Amino acid sequence: MIHPIDSLAHYGSVKTKPKMKHLATHGALHIHGFGFLGDNHYIRSGYRLHYSTTDCLHSLFELHNETWNVWIHIVGSLVFATLLAIEMFAMPDVDTTFAVARWPLWLFLGNVSICFALSATYHLMYTQHAAADSFYLRFDFGGILFLIFGAAVPMLYYTFFCSPPLRTFYVGLASAVGCASFVATFLPAFTTSPSLRIAVFGSTILSLCIIPLTHLLVQAGMSSPEIAIMLQPVVKCMVFNIPGVVFYATKVPERWRPGVFDVVGSSHQWWHLCVVLASAVYYWEIQSQYNWRHATGCPV
Repeated sequence: MIHPIDSLAHYGSVKTKPKMKHLATHGALHIHGFGFLGDNHYIRSGYRLHYSTTDCLHSLFELHNETWNVWIHIVGSLVFATLLAIEMFAMPDVDTTFAVARWPLWLFLGNVSICFALSATYHLMYTQHAAADSFYLRFDFGGILFLIFGAAVPMLYYTFFCSPPLRTFYVGLASAVGCASFVATFLPAFTTSPSLRIAVFGSTILSLCIIPLTHLLVQAGMSSPEIAIMLQPVVKCMVFNIPGVVFYATKVPERWRPGVFDVVGSSHQWWHLCVVLASAVYYWEIQSQYNWRHATGCPV
């Protein structure tokens, strides 16, 4: 005869048995309570279910549908961190008495490296449960804001270099707006309200790009060399940013062949690669901005 206490203990042990981690198909997500992972139904397999924090860390060396999203941005982060180290320890120019600061270049490289590191963290860790998704999504959004701020400061600094009051104002404005936007990512509504995210990112781009550009057009006219300084990095990196957005929005190529690109070649992976390449182009262009300022100086 089974004692009631033994029976109850057996029942409790069955109920509390830990669920085994495994890779699942898209169709199984809602069954297991992981519906939050299924926003792209063209990705049919490779979803990590019941992964703990440690399991997610170990999955860095496993094949699943986030592997290459993570690794593309890990490599990107390391590349830009290496460029930062090279920049910071490069010998300063000594063939001119006209000094132009290099710290905006350092800021850009550092922020890009942070952005990619935060993105990689999100894609590696968010699958644990819905609360983890909401928590780590802030890393992803915060990283984007780091990237926007880091890209805006050198553009503003070198564009308005010969007008110190305007240079200080716009770099200060970028810093204030960047900090406020980053703080906004910690609001509970930020991950659930698309309108709030649009307002934050829209106001950031307006303050860091549209307003300064409009000011410059009114003040100096379209023929001003500063216009070219300001626009060239933005325009040239669009060679990669626009295709990246198209990949992201259309979910191509997996839309054409669902299930074929689950692990390698999905739209989000192409989006990540395009962002890395666009950042490299942007760095090349702001390096050209620095060299131009260094060579030409300011009108007397």
